[in-house]
Amino acid sequence: MRFNIMGSMLAGAVAMVLTGCGESTAGGADQVSAGKIAPDKAGQSYELVIATKPLSVEKETAIARAGYEMCAVAAKAMGVAVKPLVALPKDYVMSRRTYRSDGVNFFEQEEGYTLDSHHATPQNGCDTKITYTSNTDVGSPARSRHIDITAEGERVVQDNEPRPAAGPDLGAAEVYTVAKQIGGRAYKCMPPGSPGFLPSMKEMCILDTKGATLSNIDGRAIVAYARQKSPLADTELVTEVERASVGEKLAANAFAEPVAR
Repeated sequence: MRFNIMGSMLAGAVAMVLTGCGESTAGGADQVSAGKIAPDKAGQSYELVIATKPLSVEKETAIARAGYEMCAVAAKAMGVAVKPLVALPKDYVMSRRTYRSDGVNFFEQEEGYTLDSHHATPQNGCDTKITYTSNTDVGSPARSRHIDITAEGERVVQDNEPRPAAGPDLGAAEVYTVAKQIGGRAYKCMPPGSPGFLPSMKEMCILDTKGATLSNIDGRAIVAYARQKSPLADTELVTEVERASVGEKLAANAFAEPVAR
């Protein structure tokens, strides 16, 4: 008897946030590749780290708690001591994405933090844990590699197909027209009702760099701030910038491939 409380639910909700923002998806997870600044800024480096989190961790994890309680009832009936449900912090981050480029090379990584109940059974006392996964693309448009770190700690590497260097998202300047200050940062946001603005979305914005649009390797503008109704609960998922720098020197290991934890 197995109770898969949440497992892939949070991961799926995370992917929906930026997938709904027009980013590409591959291999079951959002594969937004960190590319470069538009050609007129070629060679200028940048680093952008964004995180997605629920406004209410309690509401977002209600399904998990309900499943855990069902497992706990079964465990107690079997005379098995029940382990406590892993507590998520109030500032719980569901996923974190890092975009990094020097104008030629790129590094894109999505890290996921999931309440894993895949092995929560009455027999093992409904054991739960927070698992870490990541998927990374690193290299250049001509030559890059994709690295997955699985929940079991396995490192899987494969070469990507070469792709032509992409220019900026030509529609970004036209679509993201509403200037806003959010959390002390300048953004340009898409007006509701615009093409690509999904019904579940409440806000979609790109960083206003006062220059070229930060775009991924496919030429799409990187959505740096978003608000979306959670598909799991009566709360919102918020994607926001944790760190941003443009034109600063990158660390020596900026394009290092990740290793298994």
